[in-house]
Amino acid sequence: MIEMFAGSGVLSATSATEGIRAVAIDQRSNRHAQKCKCMNFDLATAEGQLEFDSLFRRLLGETEQVVVWMAPPCGTASRARGIPVNAKDPPRPLRSAKFPWGLEGVSFSEKEQAKLDAANKVYAWTLRFLTSLPDHVRWVVENPVGSLMWCLPGFVAIAGRRGVVDVDTTMCNHGGSRDKRTRLRTNAPELSELAGPCSATHPPRYIDSQGGHHLHKPWGLNRTDGWATASEAEYPLEFCTKVLRSLFPQAFAENKKTKTESREEKREQSPRREVTTDTKGLGQRQPKQKVKEETVKTLGVPRPPPQDRADQSARDNRQRTDDRRGEASKWVRAAGVGRQARGRGHPEVVPEHASVKEFVVEGRPGILRLKAWAGAKTRRLDKEFVVGGVWFPANSQLLEINGLRLRGCCGADLELVLDKFDDVAHGLAGLPWEPVEFLAQAIRAQHPFEKGFPLRDNTARAVAQVIALGPTAVVEHRKRLLDQWRTLAAELEQQEVELHTRLPDQTRQVVKGKRILLFGRVLRDLGFSDPEPARCMAAGFPIVGVIPDSRAFPPKLVEAQLSVKELLGKARWAQAAARAGTRSSGDAEVDVAVHAATRKEVELGWMRGPFSEEELSEQLGLWVPARRFGLKQPGKVRCIDDFSEMGANSTITTHFKVDLGWG
Repeated sequence: MIEMFAGSGVLSATSATEGIRAVAIDQRSNRHAQKCKCMNFDLATAEGQLEFDSLFRRLLGETEQVVVWMAPPCGTASRARGIPVNAKDPPRPLRSAKFPWGLEGVSFSEKEQAKLDAANKVYAWTLRFLTSLPDHVRWVVENPVGSLMWCLPGFVAIAGRRGVVDVDTTMCNHGGSRDKRTRLRTNAPELSELAGPCSATHPPRYIDSQGGHHLHKPWGLNRTDGWATASEAEYPLEFCTKVLRSLFPQAFAENKKTKTESREEKREQSPRREVTTDTKGLGQRQPKQKVKEETVKTLGVPRPPPQDRADQSARDNRQRTDDRRGEASKWVRAAGVGRQARGRGHPEVVPEHASVKEFVVEGRPGILRLKAWAGAKTRRLDKEFVVGGVWFPANSQLLEINGLRLRGCCGADLELVLDKFDDVAHGLAGLPWEPVEFLAQAIRAQHPFEKGFPLRDNTARAVAQVIALGPTAVVEHRKRLLDQWRTLAAELEQQEVELHTRLPDQTRQVVKGKRILLFGRVLRDLGFSDPEPARCMAAGFPIVGVIPDSRAFPPKLVEAQLSVKELLGKARWAQAAARAGTRSSGDAEVDVAVHAATRKEVELGWMRGPFSEEELSEQLGLWVPARRFGLKQPGKVRCIDDFSEMGANSTITTHFKVDLGWG
């Protein structure tokens, strides 16, 4: 068990007595008298978070099962701050249900503000940590039922996750002195047996000065003990035992068996105890023989003797997770690096996102909230956000909606997708790294050859060549290549002029200044597998029919759904449809930008026109239009030529899949 914000560490100490290994975590300035050894990490600081992250990853790799117990400090979130008391300097409320991160419009003292800021950092980190935990890790978050921490959007969202339950218990039922109502939000439903109000059947917990017996100690300020809420921060021993018995029934059974066997062993060995007469003196007993360490536990379960058992368990856990998620897991892993899933891509050294979360939105209000997120700059949140019952921190990025990857498309495309799902939409979003966490990942990153993950052939050869030659030789090699190509460019200069002279006027204008022959020779010298690019630069790239095969990309056959002849057969209909459908977008800014961009392309010679329908029919005979529209993007309007609307894209047959990461 990992007990975070351990305080006095009673839970960890009880674990040790029951044969369950526990790791207690808290800051060095912890005011409680600790009952076990505690590791000091200040989780309100980036350094402390980084150090704990390193420890947690190591522990996670060593064990089969882990239980994480978290009890974030609730001092600033206590509703008791709002109760009037007769004290010299009573604590003021710092939060409310409406403003759980801190009251607005209230001037706090320097001390109050420091406490509030530190607690907020701990709460934010706790939420990020919770959302990043693997599925097989059981966790518990403990705070008073009335704590305003539960009002934070992130904790509200976690409560709505599948398999998460709230166990509201009363400490007096489990050995506590007061009727303290405590909430355990957890993915371990076995703790539900602890739930319930005060049973009123437990023994009296308090005897007053007159000898009167009471079920509970009184609340409030006591001259001897201070605030009652502070003295109740320590868990009762009985409560800890019940928690551990619920979470680790197997460990308790083994421990009971071990204790029984130990008693029997001592009973058998007791006659052997005798006085010795060695040279060290008379009357000395033989030292006790150490009990064999056969019952050592690791975070609640027996430590597997062979290392490969832990490795196999980890592999089994990963396999079960992938089996549950099925095809979605492939998208989630790919979304972590902000790109489409690739069959042969090598792993990213550091993923773009710390983790990726799935969500489902139902109902029109939820769809509108999703649209607001989708319309944000780069689709990143400027503050925390709850959508579909899932909490996302600031700077989270929306990656996918209804199977549509959102990188590189927005505006009208997104509206079309969302409008088709009036009642439900599902999506993926990436959670951001904390800067210190990203830095830690980068520091731990290994060289591809050291890590052993598969590299594409070209990449592996390039890395090997750089290693073998060294920096100086690599620079010299590149200089020689550039010198060779400059010499070759001079030799081909006259041939380039002759080639451009023979090109059609419209093509010549587009490729003006391009050294097409040199480009082809460079590709050949480099051993590039596709001979088509240079030829197509001169002859033009086809936009209908069969696209020439490219050996530079992985093979994948996509057959045309429509022949070019069939496309031309509906040319008149397409022209009429374009004529009827061409109108203002309704946004004057977009219309002006599209018109200006089109005129500029005409001036540059990249486009000819404008032409009337009659002029096009006279020059081309049958022709099929492609509508141009504007797409608003941050800081600009992008022009889109839609070749799919009238069917031009349906005539294309390709024998390869474009993958810019292919080697």
